[in-house]
Amino acid sequence: MQLFITGSTGYIGGEILYQFLEKFPQIVIHALYREIGEDLIIKKQIRGENIKCIFGSLDDIKIIKKECEDADIIINAANFNHLKSIQIIKDVLINKRRKTLFLQISGTGKLVNNKLNNNKIFNDVKDIEEINLILNNNEYCETDKIVLSIQKMNLKFIKTAIICPPLIFGIGNGCKNKLSIQIPMMIKWFIELGNGFIINDGNYEWDHSHIFDVGSLFIKIIEKYLKNEEFFNGFKGYYFVQDGNYFNWFELSNYITNLLYSKKLIKNLKIDKLNPTEFKNKYGVSSIYWGSNCRTKGEAGRLIGWVPVKSGDAQFWSDIEDCLTYMQL
Repeated sequence: MQLFITGSTGYIGGEILYQFLEKFPQIVIHALYREIGEDLIIKKQIRGENIKCIFGSLDDIKIIKKECEDADIIINAANFNHLKSIQIIKDVLINKRRKTLFLQISGTGKLVNNKLNNNKIFNDVKDIEEINLILNNNEYCETDKIVLSIQKMNLKFIKTAIICPPLIFGIGNGCKNKLSIQIPMMIKWFIELGNGFIINDGNYEWDHSHIFDVGSLFIKIIEKYLKNEEFFNGFKGYYFVQDGNYFNWFELSNYITNLLYSKKLIKNLKIDKLNPTEFKNKYGVSSIYWGSNCRTKGEAGRLIGWVPVKSGDAQFWSDIEDCLTYMQL
């Protein structure tokens, strides 16, 4: 039995790798890393004969092809929009004649589709047909569409699933990158600006998940697969990683602003209003990840036994200061 994992030193991939080793120490792991020296970082945290570090990137098609041909479990926890590598994985899997599980990371932000005020709360079981329709009609979801198409082309041997976290928080257990993006970037930007900001009026809501619970959902799906037990897969295998109540972006910006002010990291409590174009011009990324409605209900994971333990509201808010401390600002 062999696992091939990409993004092994990343925030999500590192957490998955950490939990996988805890749960399945007997399985051989081939971990892709892309920066010189990262293999030493991996091996410093992970001791044993069961891990082999593979130097390369998602652009190294020969490596991706060979590793996917040899693996029994494939986890892509690297760039989920990397079209070329996903196409290669598909080409391998639709022709494979050995049972293989393929898990792909994605994100709930793909449901926004530039509709900042979408008030829908998406349930990954009850709304799965609507979710698939949204993905089919969204130009930014090409890789998800490819992954969802694989299983039906090789039903006898292949099972697939896509795991979609919302805003992820928490300090990860991985060997290198231990912080997420959205909250750490808000902290960084607010300090650089000298005050907080919101997108438009900030009256948008998202949900959240702790990085540990993201990793544990991957592990639960793998566990069900190895036991030959039922789990949602193929076109129904689209898992939201959600717990707790939805948070408001204005409240989050206000909370971070007050925290930074109390630490004397900014000089006032002002909160600027930026429209999406101003934000994109200033920071070079889409505003939907810091100011849109994107609310989900993660039922599929719970129905197969996944239990989130660190993603509650109290931990979400208290972790912001932990994040600030870890950033050493």
